[in-house]
Amino acid sequence: MRKRLILVLSLFTAVMMLALLGFVYVFPKQPENPVPQTAEEAFVLPEYTGEPSAIMNGGRVYFEETHEESYTELQELDALGRCQEARSCIGPDTLTHEERGDIGMVKPSGWNLARYDDLIEDHYLFNRCHLLGYALTGLLADERNLITGTRCMNVMGMLPYEVEIARYVQRTENHVEYHVTPVFVNDELVCRGVLLQAKSVEDQGSGLQFCVFCFNVQPGVIIHYSDGTSERAEAPSRSMPQPELHYVINLRSGKFHYDDCDGVKTMSESNRKDVWCTRDDLIEEGYKPCGTCNP
Repeated sequence: MRKRLILVLSLFTAVMMLALLGFVYVFPKQPENPVPQTAEEAFVLPEYTGEPSAIMNGGRVYFEETHEESYTELQELDALGRCQEARSCIGPDTLTHEERGDIGMVKPSGWNLARYDDLIEDHYLFNRCHLLGYALTGLLADERNLITGTRCMNVMGMLPYEVEIARYVQRTENHVEYHVTPVFVNDELVCRGVLLQAKSVEDQGSGLQFCVFCFNVQPGVIIHYSDGTSERAEAPSRSMPQPELHYVINLRSGKFHYDDCDGVKTMSESNRKDVWCTRDDLIEEGYKPCGTCNP
């Protein structure tokens, strides 16, 4: 009788332990201030080596699903007021050429006004950076789509890739699946950078595909990502240059174009010169921008 009682108590204890484990598994405890993650657990924050961006995953996107119809998906801010991943399928119908309106009423997490007149051409350290660019989606002052980002990240990091998407869509009228993820460390209010992933849909990525991390840094400035405050570095760099883009020069007319401009299609090979440089470089050399594509 005693052995039977011990056996029953043992079975009861085992059942209770399993039930308790099952309860914990089904209802896991959530952190009070969840940290936004990228779409892929495999993502590791790359080391900054002085370049505005770094290629991730061999340039291949992490996501698998794409859409053949335009859409935009923004997530609600987290408990700390920080933006989450933003997704869109960019198409001819989402592009806008209208002048951007005011977004000054939005104060993204970590927003702190700071000027460095001798280091930054536009003086101010931070921009209100769109995750999904205004020219690509027409999204203007949505707080779920605006982060505190340096002028360097906005212009040197993100802009060249946004231009690449826009030019591809304009040229092919295809769609591009585009995901942008701000990457925060612990409870910091300013992101360390953004993960940009883009893949052309109709041609399964053969026309356009990239996966890059753009660093939220500014040469010559030390940023405190915890609250957005900043200070001058001991050995500051000069103002950052304009981004280098692909231009085509007509040696005969002296004008430069985007590579997909109609003027390039009729250009003689003997008059054509392909270059990767800044717009100011070409103007300083005496070339003039095309009046059609307005590079």
